[in-house]
Amino acid sequence: MSFLAKTGMEGSACGWHVDDVGFWPCSAHQDPRVPVGVNAWIAIDDIPSKTYGCGMAIVPKSHLKDCEWRQRGYDAIGSTKNHPMEGYPSLAEMAAKNPPNTCDLANISPELNEHLEKIKRVFNYEQGDVLLMSRWLWHR
Repeated sequence: MSFLAKTGMEGSACGWHVDDVGFWPCSAHQDPRVPVGVNAWIAIDDIPSKTYGCGMAIVPKSHLKDCEWRQRGYDAIGSTKNHPMEGYPSLAEMAAKNPPNTCDLANISPELNEHLEKIKRVFNYEQGDVLLMSRWLWHR
């Protein structure tokens, strides 16, 4: 389990992404055809959709296999579902083989980023609300 806390006032934010190995390293022994993992995004404070970059935005059903642009998005950010069975000798080698592009879709594929902005869903979150989602659901 990991915990990531944001104030909403950070100078930079992560754009459209999935929680690939950059956020959630998986066992190399996991079957790569089975995308496992559930995120629980918890609103510590009220987050109206018009403030702080609109809180959490999602693209519904973007984790499903029939999502027509899903693989194009994975390829653009260099997403991989697990570490290789042989592992990595160092963090530097892991970063060299998996460049940290997870949060950079807007620069890598502006047209796909614009598409996600058009089809996104944004909600007003109240303190204590919990969003349960697949780690492979596109969100920002």
